[in-house]
Amino acid sequence: MNFINEFVRHLSILRGEAKSERICFITAPVEDLTDLAKTVMKGHGLVGDIQEADRFHVTLAVFPDFPEEAIIDFLQISLPIKFSVSAARLGTFESAPAKPLVLMVDPDPALIRLQSDVYNLGVRMGLQLPEPDHFKASKWQPHITLAMNVEELPDSFNMIKPVKVGVDRFILQRDGYDEIVEVNLPGSIGDRLLVTVRSKVQRTVQTKIVERITPETGIEVSHEEFMALMRGEIVVHKPTRRVLVFDDGPFAVVRHGDHVEQEGEEGRRGGSQPGYTHVDGAGDGGIRRVPSDESLAKLKAGEIEIDREPDTSKMAGVTGEKFTRDGEEGGEVEHELTEDELWKLWEWYAGDNPK
Repeated sequence: MNFINEFVRHLSILRGEAKSERICFITAPVEDLTDLAKTVMKGHGLVGDIQEADRFHVTLAVFPDFPEEAIIDFLQISLPIKFSVSAARLGTFESAPAKPLVLMVDPDPALIRLQSDVYNLGVRMGLQLPEPDHFKASKWQPHITLAMNVEELPDSFNMIKPVKVGVDRFILQRDGYDEIVEVNLPGSIGDRLLVTVRSKVQRTVQTKIVERITPETGIEVSHEEFMALMRGEIVVHKPTRRVLVFDDGPFAVVRHGDHVEQEGEEGRRGGSQPGYTHVDGAGDGGIRRVPSDESLAKLKAGEIEIDREPDTSKMAGVTGEKFTRDGEEGGEVEHELTEDELWKLWEWYAGDNPK
């Protein structure tokens, strides 16, 4: 069973007017409520299709015709701090052909704010609204669908023990749960926005909103943004309003030491001229001069100074960035840079003005 298709049908949103690949569902996922759904179904003697474990959510808005370029605007809305919602009432939508069993969610102020901000932004942008529109303030009924295709739904339900679930993110997704981006709500005032692009394929397709960067790109990133990128996170760059990710592969490998017998042509990408750095994918313009030192793996570039013996143990860590020098017999020795050292190196590559 395709739950999204059933959900769309029971809300009568499309009426054949919009293509499924253009529709966008904006939802706030919640925890797995399978056990609750089973208990409720059994307690009321009901039979139906219980929602899949990872698909319990509150739908904030649905836009039948949602272009890719609209995504970035929804990453800029003011976000509430992570919150919880409560529910203690069961219900259904009588006109819905999918016959859903739903958990009615209490109108928590943070949830109302998030939903209204999402919906109102779509209105201001002139996005197509569903018909009928169940998401305007006067009609929206926040709920979590527990099961679909429920046979012989009763006219009324027994009260249940109050349920409290956390809301820590919202998701923009296409038909069939094809997620576009996931936006995490801040944990406290001042937290940075964290956005996850769900797949490499989507990153490739979404070239209008995703900026793959190296130090040579010229985009100024803050120290906080850089550290988040080093952790594998994807962030929104406020000055350009674009989603930033590092280009595939390490952004720099520093070669250091004497290359007497295999000296490369000066200024040539890939050459082994002593005292040159080689920036992966940056072309000839990416080669920059750094000082050389015969005894230690030392790099001095502006304010950066790395003065340590190289670590010859197996490299581990998430960055994969390497500092190398020649061993006594011409072999390269690798040394992994810390995040702070990488930041200083990034500053040096990107320009003379620290950010």
